Amino acid sequence: MAMYHFRIKSSKRPKGNSVSAAEHSDYINRTGRYKDYDQKEKGHGAQSVSSPPADTSAASHLQYINRESVFQKRGGCVYSKNHLPKWADGSAKTFFTAADKYERFNGERYKEIEFSLPNELNLDEQKKIVDEFINQHLQDFYYAYAIHDKIGSMSDGERQPHVHIMFSTREIDDVEREKERPPELFFRQYNGKNPAKGGCRKSWKWNSADRKKYLMRLRRDYAKIQNEALERNGINLRVDHRTLEAQREEALSSGNYFIADLLDKKPEKSVGPVELIKSDSKLVHTQKKLREINHQREQTIITSFMIKDAMDRDKMEEKSQDLKQRQERIFASEPDIEDADEQAYFTEEKQKIQEMYKDMVAFYGITIWAPRAVEMASLDTMTTEEKELWQDLKSYGKEKREWEILKSRMIEPPGDDVEALEAYLKICPEIDKELDKINLKIRQAAADIRPVFERLKLPHNKASILKRAAFYVNDNRLAKTEIRKLQRNMDSKLKALDKHIKDYFAVRQKNREYSAEEVASILNASISRQETAEKRLAKELYHMRKRVFSYPRAIEMAKNNYVQGAFKQLRADKRELKKREDRLSPEERKNAWQEIDRREQELEARCNTAVGRSKIEAIAAGILRKNAPIAKEYNELCAKHRALKDSIIQTKYQSQRVTTRAPREQGNKFRVAPSSSGGGGGSIYPTPSRDADLISKALSGGAKEAQLVARSKPDEPDDWKWLSEAEKDDLRHDMRSIDRY
Repeated sequence: MAMYHFRIKSSKRPKGNSVSAAEHSDYINRTGRYKDYDQKEKGHGAQSVSSPPADTSAASHLQYINRESVFQKRGGCVYSKNHLPKWADGSAKTFFTAADKYERFNGERYKEIEFSLPNELNLDEQKKIVDEFINQHLQDFYYAYAIHDKIGSMSDGERQPHVHIMFSTREIDDVEREKERPPELFFRQYNGKNPAKGGCRKSWKWNSADRKKYLMRLRRDYAKIQNEALERNGINLRVDHRTLEAQREEALSSGNYFIADLLDKKPEKSVGPVELIKSDSKLVHTQKKLREINHQREQTIITSFMIKDAMDRDKMEEKSQDLKQRQERIFASEPDIEDADEQAYFTEEKQKIQEMYKDMVAFYGITIWAPRAVEMASLDTMTTEEKELWQDLKSYGKEKREWEILKSRMIEPPGDDVEALEAYLKICPEIDKELDKINLKIRQAAADIRPVFERLKLPHNKASILKRAAFYVNDNRLAKTEIRKLQRNMDSKLKALDKHIKDYFAVRQKNREYSAEEVASILNASISRQETAEKRLAKELYHMRKRVFSYPRAIEMAKNNYVQGAFKQLRADKRELKKREDRLSPEERKNAWQEIDRREQELEARCNTAVGRSKIEAIAAGILRKNAPIAKEYNELCAKHRALKDSIIQTKYQSQRVTTRAPREQGNKFRVAPSSSGGGGGSIYPTPSRDADLISKALSGGAKEAQLVARSKPDEPDDWKWLSEAEKDDLRHDMRSIDRY
């Protein structure tokens, strides 16, 4: 996991003594007497052999960094590089041994910068980070660096790559560039009057009163360089050089509460190698305990965050479905709005709502939810070859689902459709064969990628993946906020439009009465609208039908594919011959058609071999699988078209019954009881279309509808005539109850 660790150390110690540059060089390079350091450290061996240099030479510290000499068997040094004067002959130990020898007593022989490298990046990318840092801050100094990559002593099996950079604080000047000084002169005290007679000056960056400010600049630049490398490699992690408290304050001020919670922890202290090799180190024990507490707390926060994201997704999808249904119901009332101003208002609000819904769908398309985030985080840890294995497994799974869907939709044609039935019987077994093939591929791909999954399931990898996935999810919080905002706004708009339409129809339909002739007229207008919609739908189906392949057509396409387009060419040649056969002599015409017949018979013979039939049936099954999404869309459109035709037939029937009955209802008027108001805007509007539908069904004998329709007769009292039959029954019951007392 990418982490921030940056430390700068000096060869000078608080008590005034200095660490040997040569000894420290051996320590870092795992050379010299530190070559067995790893094994000794694991066994907590004698400190005289295994501990890092305490008060010996700079050259030895270099050997530690480069894992040379006695440090060699410690391992972990995967790359080393230096920039040194020619007299050092490419040997960092030679250079830092000279520093031990010629620097003044108790003088600073070297400084060391140590910083972590992201384990998500390969060695080449890690080297780029180090080289860029050196280019910005150490190109005018002699240095040697070593990259270490090993499992950390206090980590839970996680790699902790890092770099040690040893350098002399003497800044290379023009004299040195023109003619390098010998070692005894290079490390001598600087001569301001005659620089050529003294050593290079020690830079203000490392020793002046402003060195703390420069240290902050180093820390900031290191974070920037690492973050640029992570971004360049498409890794959604970043590091920060600031304190946990400063980072948390920024997260809180920006509303990023997830990151703020993660940062709300006690900082860990650095544990040096001397402490790590002590079997009874209290510092190591304390820091391990703190790290475990921080880790458990982090895992709890991340797990809760991911669960909440999954719950939020379910709620948002449920809300979106509800908004879509309400939108469709409200928009269905548009044809009944008769007032021009109301129509203009409705159209304007409808467009706003449609735009909101469109934006909401767009945001859904770019939003990363927990399952996808986990997959992305897992892929970040895989090599290119491992990613290809994963993509193969996914593609096989998708192909299997397509075959299963196709198999479930295969419908046996009626027996009298011989051609379709024959094609069906050929294709069905091939689908089963393809399923067997794809299952075999899935088993093989699963076996190939199993070692990868086993590695990812290791505790430290699993925790790292989940954390990275949480960052992906958190980075998408603004998109989810926008979805919630759009849902709230759309909900508000729909409620307002719903109320407006209800009020409009409540006023317009209040006490509205219909004659039988008026009911028939409204029904006929509805029929006209439905027939227009049906024609539009039929035209869409006609064009889509060409893209949907029947069983026989799939077989024909497969045959043509098997013979590499020869059947298609044959059909083109037939059409061309028909055009010009009148210009041919009888003999030429006969020979031309005989040649066409011969070619066709030859092609059919090739297709009718055992191998040919098997290949063709397999190809036909594949054609139908690829065509399945279009076929599904076509079938859904067909169902919609059938429902619309059924509605037209029903409405025509109702219109005919009302028209037939109209003479007997001469002088009578009809009124529909007001619709009940639903709390969630789910009630049906009292539109003329709704009233006409209920009245026509009541006149056609519908008992349920009759309860909602009142008939007015000229000879009935005014206060009685508009009561429905149900209301009259209630009133009669109430009157009988009164009579009993």
